[in-house]
Amino acid sequence: MSRIFVGVDVQPGGLYFAALQRNRPNTRLIGLRFESLEGVLDVSSRQPNIRDARRFVEGLRRGVDALAGQEERIALSLPDRAGRIYLTDVDAPFKTHQEG
Repeated sequence: MSRIFVGVDVQPGGLYFAALQRNRPNTRLIGLRFESLEGVLDVSSRQPNIRDARRFVEGLRRGVDALAGQEERIALSLPDRAGRIYLTDVDAPFKTHQEG
């Protein structure tokens, strides 16, 4: 039984999709797609990354629907800057959750 694996790479300019079909022992590329989302995504640690959720979801659905067939799972790749964590050093522990 063959299976389709869909990968989605989220970038500020849009969404890149790749679909692989695996039928042991062979794997083959069955499709590539790009959905332009110019102005929809803005990688930021202080502001929401998705400026227009409706357009983002529409682009994601178009790309996945075109390549996935009956497959319901995807692999998602986010920009490196989306995962940055800022560490702070404090001299004394906070007294309350609100203070923190």
